[in-house]
Amino acid sequence: MARFSTDIRKEQIKGAALEIIYLDGISRFTTKRLADKIGISEAAIFRHFSSKKEILLDILNDVETQLLASMKEIEQTKEAAGIRLHKIVCLTIHYLVKNKGLSVLMLSEMAENCDPEINCKVQSIFLGQRMIVEKIAAQGVDKGELKGETDPHAFSLLYMGIPVGIQIELLINKSGFLEEGFCEKTSKTFLQNYINSEFDMSQNIKPSL
Repeated sequence: MARFSTDIRKEQIKGAALEIIYLDGISRFTTKRLADKIGISEAAIFRHFSSKKEILLDILNDVETQLLASMKEIEQTKEAAGIRLHKIVCLTIHYLVKNKGLSVLMLSEMAENCDPEINCKVQSIFLGQRMIVEKIAAQGVDKGELKGETDPHAFSLLYMGIPVGIQIELLINKSGFLEEGFCEKTSKTFLQNYINSEFDMSQNIKPSL
C-alpha cells in the first residue's frame, strides 16, 4: 500500500468521511466503515485523528478557512452588491457540490444537537454566512443597487435556503449532479426580484467565478 504524508492522508480521511455521510447518513459514519472505505486499519485512522469527533471538527474548520474566508474576500471587494451576491451564491453551490455530505453533517448536527462543540461550530458557520450576506445586501440597499423594500436580514435567511435546496438535489441525484450552468441560473433566479431594474444583471454579473 502506498504511503502518504500526514496532510494527504488526513485529507483522504475527511473526503471519505463526507462520502460516507452523503451516501449513508451521519448515523452510519463510524471509524470502522471509514477505515474499510479507505483500505486502512482503524489504528491508522487514529494516528491522524484522536476520534470521530475530531474528524468532523476538522472538516468544519475547513469550511471556516475555505468557504467563509472566500465569502469574506468577496464581501470586501468594491464590486456592486449584485455581483458580490452572485459570486457568493455560486461559491456556496460549488463548495457544497464538491464536498458532498457537508450539508447532511451540518443540518443533522443542528437538528439533533448531538455534540455541543460541533453544534456550536456549525452555528458559528451559519451565522458567519448570514452576516456576510446581510452586510452586502444592506450596502446594496443603501447604494440603490437593491430595491429599497429589500430587508437585508430576511434576504440573508432566504440565502440560507440554498444549502438546503442543494442537499435535496444531491440526494435526488446521487448518481451524478449536473452542475453546469446551475449556479448562474439559480443566482439570477434568486436575485432578479431584488436587483433594481437600473442594474442590468446580464451585463454586470459575470457568467462564472
